[in-house]
Amino acid sequence: MAYAGSTAGSSASNPPALITSWLAGSTAGGSTGLHAHKEFSYVSTHTQAEVAATGFITDAKSLGMNLGDVVQVRGSTTYLLSYHTVKTVSSTGATLSAGLLVSSAS
Repeated sequence: MAYAGSTAGSSASNPPALITSWLAGSTAGGSTGLHAHKEFSYVSTHTQAEVAATGFITDAKSLGMNLGDVVQVRGSTTYLLSYHTVKTVSSTGATLSAGLLVSSAS
């Protein structure tokens, strides 16, 4: 099953949903300034490996995804949960990290 982004049509559309957004300030490394961070939730039958494919989230720019944002992926049939970060964002999509499996159905 292919990713069905926000432009896929009303019945097929299943983009990640923004669940939280926050501002972060100075870091321990001395970097200063406010940086917006977001967390998205994506519920699908796609596997952890599938969502980490290059450019998987094809409408990432229109969703407001940025480098370093977090994407929580929950399996709609497996109930597996993994957390990914946005590694790259381009006009053709976002690539997510390989992800960390947090829980399993077993």
